[in-house]
Amino acid sequence: MEAKARTLLEGLRMCIQENMLVALIESDSLMLYNMLNNAAFVPWKIDHIVHEILGLLGNGSFVFSHIYREANKAIDHLSNLGSNLMASFSSTFANFPLTLRGILIMDL
Repeated sequence: MEAKARTLLEGLRMCIQENMLVALIESDSLMLYNMLNNAAFVPWKIDHIVHEILGLLGNGSFVFSHIYREANKAIDHLSNLGSNLMASFSSTFANFPLTLRGILIMDL
C-alpha cells in the first residue's frame, strides 16, 4: 500500500510541476481509493503520504477513480519495467517505450 501511495504522490507532483492541473487519475487499488475518500482507515505508516496527496489534489481539477486491474495495462507495464528505469523516465510521449505507446494508444 505504501508503494502505491508514494507512486500516486510522485505522479501528482509531476502533474503540478508540468502545470497539468486537470487530470483523471485511475488506480486499481480500491483500498487507496477508499482511504482518499474517507471510507477506509489510513494506517499511521502512510498517514503523512495520504495527507500530502489530499493537499495536492486540491491544487487542480484532479479526479481520482478506481478501475479494475485488467483495465490498468499501462501502469502494469510501467511497473514491470522496474523502478530503475523510472529514474531516467521521460514524460514525453515520443520517448516512451514502443510497447507502452501502443498500450496508451489502444486505451484512448
